[in-house]
Amino acid sequence: MKTRQEIKLMILAFATTYKENDSNNAKRLNEIADLIMPKIVDLVKDIREILKSTSDENRLEIFGNIMNGYCKHCGCDNSKYAMGCQCWNDD
Repeated sequence: MKTRQEIKLMILAFATTYKENDSNNAKRLNEIADLIMPKIVDLVKDIREILKSTSDENRLEIFGNIMNGYCKHCGCDNSKYAMGCQCWNDD
């Protein structure tokens, strides 16, 4: 298993050598995802265990902080829009 530093270096190498329309991009991203996903899954399990022991109010605050800056309806980054996401606007 690769260390955190090795994974960081892989991500940095990918970011600095990324070329648009390069057929190797998907392969390299998949390699990175394969290394990162098990760590993310473990982290989510740990967070879920912590959330079990918190109050409803604290969970709402935590989720609110996580979603801060993102549209609660479509998930887009609200910082792109002066008035917030327009996904709700039917015009």
